[in-house]
Amino acid sequence: MEEPALRTQVLAGLDDPSPEVQRAAVRVALEHFLGNPETVPLVKTTFAGLDSSGRTILIEEVGNPKFLRRHLGIAGGAVSQDQQYFLGKNVAYQKPPDFLENPLVLDTVLATLRDPDANARAAALDVLRKVKDIEQRPDFRAALEQLRQDNNPRLKLIAASVLEGKKLSEALKDVQPGSVLDFNYFVAKIEPILATPGADGKACVFCHASHVIFKLQPPNAEGVFSPQDSEDNYKYAMRVVDINDPTHSLILIKPTRPTDSAGNVGDYLATHNGGQRWPGNESSWQYRTILQWIRGSQQPAAVATKSPSVPPPSLP
Repeated sequence: MEEPALRTQVLAGLDDPSPEVQRAAVRVALEHFLGNPETVPLVKTTFAGLDSSGRTILIEEVGNPKFLRRHLGIAGGAVSQDQQYFLGKNVAYQKPPDFLENPLVLDTVLATLRDPDANARAAALDVLRKVKDIEQRPDFRAALEQLRQDNNPRLKLIAASVLEGKKLSEALKDVQPGSVLDFNYFVAKIEPILATPGADGKACVFCHASHVIFKLQPPNAEGVFSPQDSEDNYKYAMRVVDINDPTHSLILIKPTRPTDSAGNVGDYLATHNGGQRWPGNESSWQYRTILQWIRGSQQPAAVATKSPSVPPPSLP
């Protein structure tokens, strides 16, 4: 197959219904096509036609390009001379590049602020905190004016705070999580994750029954949480979320880390007594479901289950 046809076929993967194929195509485009003048016009056209899924995957890879780490060396991230010889100097990154410095990528992320999918809008807003002086861009502020009326309470608060003069990175610094995190979404989608046994046969709710920070009440013998248990679990979950910077939430970081015996016990964030809970870690559906909740996803009213009888307390 001729090289131009191969490039077109690779980028066609961005329209594939499979998220795995989309992610592979995004990685190839970022790593090999963005810096090539011959392929930039094709990438621009393809990025402009991305659907919500493709945009979200692009933002995930741009925000934390772990796929490039395979080019790093064995010890301390140093690239050996042999490895650099075989891979070529242009692909042996000393550190991941900042793809947001590329105007094409940045414009695509900014356009996602108007995406019909609230999860895509939230992902775009979160990654834009890495862009210096993003608050001064007219196109960014215009998008925030629209987000000021968003149905997602978290996005609505962020937009209002930034338009009033706050930095994007600090927009929700003083906001209590309970004011934007949907209780019914927690009951319907988060509690079942916490109550499902992992590969070791244990569930989070049992290991955390006596935890100091994230204390959880287990379900009854039929696997059902009482209304009071759900309220308690929701309130304690407020202690392990960071609505200002969702991916830094302990409820997401800890379950993706190895046990103390396999990690750096000197770093609190590097280990988890229960080990890694979800196959695929950050790419797991469990991680994504919880992340969407922290980003402000709401449970549709038609399937809402319970309402907390008292407002969630202001927990540290």
